[in-house]
Amino acid sequence: MEQILQYFNLSVAPGAGIHTIVAEPIPWQWQLALYGALIVGILANGYLAAVRSKRRYRFSWQRFLVSVIVGIVIFPAIYQGAQANLGQPSTVQLALIFASGLGYESLFSGIVSLAAGAERR
Repeated sequence: MEQILQYFNLSVAPGAGIHTIVAEPIPWQWQLALYGALIVGILANGYLAAVRSKRRYRFSWQRFLVSVIVGIVIFPAIYQGAQANLGQPSTVQLALIFASGLGYESLFSGIVSLAAGAERR
């Protein structure tokens, strides 16, 4: 249980104990902005895929809900990877998180496609 709590604690360095605070607490407004950029990145990848395949993109609440859930799961890992850029301007930080959302959505789409192909056999 402690490892799960440590994974979601954004003010603890990876590998540090759960009660070892190594960074200033991040304001919840900024955490929410970063999380929002991640969700927009995940959703934007679906739009870009539709444009590339010359199909019309249709927003669906199911896709949004899946993006929110995936975002919750991957946000701590994305954030910890982006901690080196905390001194950068806000726009740079948001852009890096957005780009991470694009990449993770591609990864999850590939996994879902493989799983769906395996079920058909």
